[in-house]
Amino acid sequence: MFALGGANVSYPLMLTGRGIFGLGGECMSVSQSAIISQWFKGKELSFAFGVTLCVARCGSYVNGWALPAVANQFPGEPVKQIAYGLFLGFAICCMSWLMAILLACVDAYADRKEGKKGVKLSDEEKFHFRDLKKFERPYWLLVASCALIYCVLFPYLSNLGVLMLEEKYCYDKVSAGQTNFLPYLISAFLCAPMGYLIDRIGKRAMFSKL
Repeated sequence: MFALGGANVSYPLMLTGRGIFGLGGECMSVSQSAIISQWFKGKELSFAFGVTLCVARCGSYVNGWALPAVANQFPGEPVKQIAYGLFLGFAICCMSWLMAILLACVDAYADRKEGKKGVKLSDEEKFHFRDLKKFERPYWLLVASCALIYCVLFPYLSNLGVLMLEEKYCYDKVSAGQTNFLPYLISAFLCAPMGYLIDRIGKRAMFSKL
């Protein structure tokens, strides 16, 4: 839907598509984290999350590097060029959807192999909104820190960084897009080693402060 909105210069359609993508993407992230926490325990968990985030950040960097170059290869108006890049992103999302289906099948097969016919949660294990009152201050401080970081970082990387590189430093569109996503590449190289280090040392609260 976002790609169609971009191709047809429809801002409301783009906003709708972006909203749907955000809802689906965050639900997928929660499900992915739940599966990882089932498959990895204790001192394996931080490294597993680190590897997962490493792959995600590599994908973000490749997106910033490849899509501007792909769009620039096609002649025509800028809107049409952008549409080619958007539909390439749509194709990649379809591949991600297929991988999610495969992951669900693998997880279901593992449950059958281990004799798990179905997960039944007790009333204590189920989520209730009243449980939010039980979360202590460090949890809410961590949530606030993550929210502020994402609010500052993502708008810059998605929009402002490219514009600044083009207008202030005279980058062309392709080079600006590729350079702007370098922080994702740095994150990709650091996530897995940091996860391994945290598993060995512990002190998760201390590392989150860093």
